Amino acid sequence: MWLDNQKFSLIVAERGITLKALCMESGIDQSTLCRLRKGKQKPRMTTFNKIAKALNVSVAAIADFTRCNRVKSRTIIPKNKEKFRN
Repeated sequence: MWLDNQKFSLIVAERGITLKALCMESGIDQSTLCRLRKGKQKPRMTTFNKIAKALNVSVAAIADFTRCNRVKSRTIIPKNKEKFRN
């Protein structure tokens, strides 16, 4: 589960709260919140709860349930191809 920046930004704007004030209220470091908003870090559930509580919303209101985990695929080429022939 990732932070949905679009939903998050809308709620923050509706509340009229600054990101600095949100960080102080939630106890989350500003650099952490920045990484979460940019999608560079996947938040823990405790972090989601802190943000949601500070905004007075549910976790579902700020979560992105559609985004998949990014997994890099790799092609494995065997060193000895003879072992893999039928």
